[in-house]
Amino acid sequence: MNALKHLGASSLAWCLFSAAALAQTFETIDPPNTVGTQPLGVHQGTVVGMYYDGITGRSTGFSFSRSNGYQTFDAPNVDSSVGTYAVGSDDAGRISGWFVDASDFHVKSFVRARNGAMTVYEVPVQYIYDTYVFDMNSHGFVTGQYLPSSDNNSHGYVRNPGGVIQKIMIPGNEYVIPWAINDDGLVAGYFAEQFYTEFKGFLRTIGGQYTTFTAPPECGFGEGHPLEMNSQADLIGTCANRASSFLRKHGGGFVIIDYPGAVETVAHGIAANGDISGYYTNPDFGVHGFIRHPNGSFESFDFPGAAPGTTEVSRMDDDGNIVGTYYDANQVQRGFVRYADCN
Repeated sequence: MNALKHLGASSLAWCLFSAAALAQTFETIDPPNTVGTQPLGVHQGTVVGMYYDGITGRSTGFSFSRSNGYQTFDAPNVDSSVGTYAVGSDDAGRISGWFVDASDFHVKSFVRARNGAMTVYEVPVQYIYDTYVFDMNSHGFVTGQYLPSSDNNSHGYVRNPGGVIQKIMIPGNEYVIPWAINDDGLVAGYFAEQFYTEFKGFLRTIGGQYTTFTAPPECGFGEGHPLEMNSQADLIGTCANRASSFLRKHGGGFVIIDYPGAVETVAHGIAANGDISGYYTNPDFGVHGFIRHPNGSFESFDFPGAAPGTTEVSRMDDDGNIVGTYYDANQVQRGFVRYADCN
């Protein structure tokens, strides 16, 4: 699909004021012809993700910024039953993501340049099956997971803007899953000797040095529980052993995060100033967004006009911009961005 631009005339922006917080702008994310939108990443206010195109029936990638409006795109030879997923962007306007190739049904990753040129890549091993990208930093480095068809293991990689790929493998461990990379090139993820053994955490410097750590027993780490990291190397994620989230400070201390009175707390982003975003579930199963401030206080929010209990957060950038989803009065899933301040 050719890149499309739609300058947000139909988007709805809300500026909210309160004595307790700075003014906030909420904006609906609605790419052209969408019948359901999922923002998956945000960087300096630029939102990327996927949406269901009501005309083609495909899951299509998109980006949105106030300066450039919407750009929508499909990966080449994409399997239309799965579609194109954009997950990150950088200072140069590049976008990273993944898709399923219709020719061999392998998951492949891509980097899309500002001018629309798309580079598709796989980790260069003889029997590669799937290559996923999970995160992108401001300088265009990406990290993710690859699955060789020659074994049942999971391995990690880092790819620089020039296309050079370094594998991330921890000797003696069959599973290595990098989830996040910050602007210093520090990679964070999980690893385990085997799939059914205890998962531990790791930090890998750009020079290849590793620091490993374990979770408190009451929390635990799990394979399908993403990590997020800010520029200070603070980490947040969800616990495997309880319906809570955690903060691991760059110095090593852990804090369990539970929104007061909630039955589930899911952290999905951390800003440079230490604010943590996510969503929580009430006993009545309503879902609401939250921000946890460094002093431990919480702020709850819902997208203005959303159907009650349907606001869910998916990502937060270093600047404090938040993206997520909500359902409107017609039970259609919409995307949103909550800008860090009203501008």
